[in-house]
Amino acid sequence: MGDWFEKHKVSLALGALFFLPLKLFFAYAFLVPAVVLWIFFRMRSFLRDPQQRAWFGRVVAPLYLYMLVTITSAIFGLDFFRSFSKLLSMAFFTLTIPFFWEVAALCSPVKIISALLAGQTLAALHSVCEGAFPSLPSFFLGKVTESGQLGLSVIAGGGVLLYATALQGPARSGKFAPNSLAIAPTTTQLLQSVAAFLLLAAAGLSGHFGTGGTQRALLLAAAITSIAFGLLKIRAAAKPLLGDLDGLRNILLTVVLPLLGAALLINLKRGPWSGVLAGGLILTLIYGKKYMIPLAFLACIALLQIEPVRSRLMNSMDDFYIRGGRAAIWDVGIDLMQKYPLGIGYKNSAFLTEFSDEIPPELRHFHNNLLNIVVESGWLGLGVYVWWLLSIIRACFHRPHASAQSILAVAVGAAIISWQIAGLVEYNFGDSEVLLIAFALLGVMTAIRSGQARITDLEQPVTWVPVNGTAPIAASKGSQVDSSLAL
Repeated sequence: MGDWFEKHKVSLALGALFFLPLKLFFAYAFLVPAVVLWIFFRMRSFLRDPQQRAWFGRVVAPLYLYMLVTITSAIFGLDFFRSFSKLLSMAFFTLTIPFFWEVAALCSPVKIISALLAGQTLAALHSVCEGAFPSLPSFFLGKVTESGQLGLSVIAGGGVLLYATALQGPARSGKFAPNSLAIAPTTTQLLQSVAAFLLLAAAGLSGHFGTGGTQRALLLAAAITSIAFGLLKIRAAAKPLLGDLDGLRNILLTVVLPLLGAALLINLKRGPWSGVLAGGLILTLIYGKKYMIPLAFLACIALLQIEPVRSRLMNSMDDFYIRGGRAAIWDVGIDLMQKYPLGIGYKNSAFLTEFSDEIPPELRHFHNNLLNIVVESGWLGLGVYVWWLLSIIRACFHRPHASAQSILAVAVGAAIISWQIAGLVEYNFGDSEVLLIAFALLGVMTAIRSGQARITDLEQPVTWVPVNGTAPIAASKGSQVDSSLAL
């Protein structure tokens, strides 16, 4: 069994990530056996390595400390057995971080992220079609969960795009200079990408306007044609996942990012919009300041001039104060965190309706990560959670220009920030479909920062570190370039 697992663990990981944006059942069919086998056959030897043990202590162990604090909260909470059973599931899935870390070290971080983007792109295409024709059956995840996933995936996709662009430029010649993506996308490529995004968004939003069926069909056909036209320019559709630089960048620009961006807009969820704007701003400030104005202009058009997006934003305050809205939910949460400083127990916010007649029965959490955590896990649990976040964000942004792969680690940091900003108005830490994507990306980041990530066929077999503007210094794989944060 151990030999079978070693042979197929990469396929299991990629299959789990592909299905995660589509159907959780199929994702679990790949992920649960993979993690169980990893625990039995790999976990002990994995933790024998001092460097891996140090990074495990940095990225994963704080989550177990958080769960330990939460168990204490559950003892004094509302339903200990419910909390304990949910914490067992959380403890199991936390081990997806080292599992994806090990797989990323074997098959490269790009493949891990690409598998996720492939499934997310298929789900986004379905969202566009469903937006144009709301009567279509819904096959995949709901809008709230998909938007939460897109808050992570869009930023991760942008990071892969920057990574491929950097490799076409300075990294190819043995340098990686800050803010110097020499071979940037052409104006034609960018215009084609923007046109595809606008057509897809218009098609997906057309169902909100009472547009005739023929008009919606033509608009959707035009949007899909724009994607097909872009695909025709790619030498081979299979190569982006296998390491072809031009194909990787072209498929991201032509298909993946326009579709993900359109789906994000169509779902009309304001929290993920804010998160993606913040994450995109971070990546742009670090790696492409010259694109700041065009991207800000495009975001303003999308958010302020496109209906019903504009109306959704303008009505934010009214929605906040509606009966059973966030104002009422947060009032209950503030009252509970004062009454229960140790917390009411993990996942016990499902009893929210018992504390107020205004709260509809379908609302089972506080629509805010920090508030939900302090209510369920107490103030100590909140402190551990914030400590964990700050620790991983610091690791993500350490030496952002040290190597081309550092772009991917920084993109993970920007995605985590996007996730948490969206979490100011949603409890996405409690959404397993979203949380597992965050854990997978953290595994990728840890593989890179620990110096264990496999160098892809796109890269040279060395990383290059600019030193005070002088000639770059070659560093072999696994050096201390990115692992200096290890405990």
